[in-house]
Amino acid sequence: RVIRQDYVTEIKGAVTKKERCLFLFSDLLVCASVKVKKNISRRISVNVFPTTTPILDYGNKYKLIWKANIQDIDAYSTSANARNSKILERTQTGLEEDLSTLNEISLLVSHLESKHLA
Repeated sequence: RVIRQDYVTEIKGAVTKKERCLFLFSDLLVCASVKVKKNISRRISVNVFPTTTPILDYGNKYKLIWKANIQDIDAYSTSANARNSKILERTQTGLEEDLSTLNEISLLVSHLESKHLA
């Protein structure tokens, strides 16, 4: 039974954004790519609990990207995820700076005139 349908934007990297649709069933979470047909509202969320007949967005075409059983999903606080994301971003930035420094050192060593024993 479909509980909810929502459109989301998946962000990969700094530039890539993809329109996705999440379907929440009573036992399953499904992610699908969306091919929007003309004259159809793109961003509608449907909550079928209040009604007896589910109203889904049948005007669009969907392609399955992935699916997961609800029992296999762990939910985390978004504030914790944001904090972890910032920590990872700082770590990545530090590692990129270190790599740049090592590349500069390697370039300088290659320009040494005298022979050195390793």
